[in-house]
Amino acid sequence: MDSLLSVYESLPNDTTKVILLNDLFGYYIYKNPIKAKEYADLQNELATKVNYEKGIGASFNKMASYFGRIGKIDSAKIYYGKALAIYEKIGWLDGQAGTRFNLTNMAIYEEGGDDKKLEMLESDIEFYKKINDSIRLGKAYLSQAVSHMSKGNYKIALGKNIEALKILEERANDMSIAEAYRFMGIIECELKNSREALKYSKKAISVYEANGAKTLVGRVLNTMGITYDEMEYYHKADSVYEKAYAIAKEQNDPYEQKLALINHSRSFEKHEDFVNSMKKLKLYLELDENSENKNQSSLGLIGMGTALMNSDQAVKALGYLDDALVFAKKENVKSRLHLTYLNRAKTNVMLNNFKDAYEDYVEANVYKDSMYDETKTRQIEEMRAIFDTEKKEQQIAQQETELELLEEKDRVSSLQKWLLGLGLGLSLLVFGLGFYGVHQKMKRNKVEKENLDAELAFKKKELTTHAMHLAKKNEVLEAVKQKAKELKTSENGERSYRQLIQAINFDQHDDRNWKNFTQYFEQVHKDFSKTVREKYPEVTKNELRLMALLKMNLSSKEIATILNISSDGIKKARQRLRKKMELSPEESLESTVLSL
Repeated sequence: MDSLLSVYESLPNDTTKVILLNDLFGYYIYKNPIKAKEYADLQNELATKVNYEKGIGASFNKMASYFGRIGKIDSAKIYYGKALAIYEKIGWLDGQAGTRFNLTNMAIYEEGGDDKKLEMLESDIEFYKKINDSIRLGKAYLSQAVSHMSKGNYKIALGKNIEALKILEERANDMSIAEAYRFMGIIECELKNSREALKYSKKAISVYEANGAKTLVGRVLNTMGITYDEMEYYHKADSVYEKAYAIAKEQNDPYEQKLALINHSRSFEKHEDFVNSMKKLKLYLELDENSENKNQSSLGLIGMGTALMNSDQAVKALGYLDDALVFAKKENVKSRLHLTYLNRAKTNVMLNNFKDAYEDYVEANVYKDSMYDETKTRQIEEMRAIFDTEKKEQQIAQQETELELLEEKDRVSSLQKWLLGLGLGLSLLVFGLGFYGVHQKMKRNKVEKENLDAELAFKKKELTTHAMHLAKKNEVLEAVKQKAKELKTSENGERSYRQLIQAINFDQHDDRNWKNFTQYFEQVHKDFSKTVREKYPEVTKNELRLMALLKMNLSSKEIATILNISSDGIKKARQRLRKKMELSPEESLESTVLSL
């Protein structure tokens, strides 16, 4: 650094001196941000003095980097905007590309950051394509993948990451390709494609190790551990979690240590090794006690409470779960609140505290429904995004087809004029135009049909998602109800037991879920209910529900779960419906309903 400073001081006030200030700023930005800011100000002053506009833009970029480093995002965005304006003024494309990339990354700090970032990335990608900047194009696709992954749109994220890999794989040992491999591993893990997840995780580790990025190696090892857990290769999971923890400890990184410990404890819990699970959780809690960041404090407490509950230590478990609830409410993460209330309900049942168990169960169910609604919304958003992308591609294809047709029309028109000039007659012209018109109409009809088919397929996916929710919800509630009946051991618990059963029964027969289902159903099968009522006026509301599920071609077992009745109940309901529809023994109920 001393030699760099002496070179700087020996230079005259010119563009070379302005450029050298980039290196001085880069040296200090992570070590001493305030000192780095002094060099950014100096660069701006000197560049202005010698009228070096690239240097002025560079100084604005450095100031933006400084403000981003200290957490002043609005100021960072202002300076990136100033740098971009200068680069656009002087027409420097590479400067524009780099500044756009940095500015887009700032969007993540705004409300609805991922959506804003994705919107900006669409524009960036067009720009990078225009100037043939393949590296930033690859990084932009990777950035899209990360944002979609953050939103839970894993299928879209997978497609974007594949686009990034196609470009970035040309840079074999670059950190950007390692990031693409790492996120590919995470996405494949979330999609339960375990072998693919492991393949990409190992590729990421190879590049990170070559670049000495130990912390990132540990992070990938955690993803591999989760993947091995999914495959039930618990001994392999145990090994990679130990490595991840050792790396984090060597790097003195408490966050990464806690990440490895909580994942390891969950791995032990999965194969019911609660003793080792508690050992890892004890280390987690010790680390967390000395940590300034308390954003994940509930995780260790929930884990310890759960392990104690599963080890029949209900009194101790309740203490940890009570503490976990305090932190979970502060963190306001619904999955943690749901798990805390649910495990506390189970623990209270073990202690015969039926009233408390009932209240905890109700709270757990509130958060579970909320989590389901959020998941369902994400799934529908993802399906809609895929549908919109496919539709956009179809529109582009249609436009290309229409362009080809116009070009063909122009060629035909030229040919017809030539033929007319030779005196071959008007009939050929009429025939040619007629043929063109029919051909164009056929093309247009085909594209319209493809659009309608795609939209119908999307609505069918929504309908199936909702039907499966009804089935799963009733299946879970029925299992809890049966468990509650088994736990009715004393007269003192009779009242709380009855309240619990009543709450579950009410939830199982909640018409609001059916109202939502009916709205989706009518979008796919228009006027079905109206047709049934006109043709079979004696059919009841419950029988109409049965017919709707038959129309979806669901099995009797699936229908029984959704309607919350037994297999015998389904048989009787089908017999009553056949009688009202006046079907002969030879006629199929399913075929008749499907034809309506």
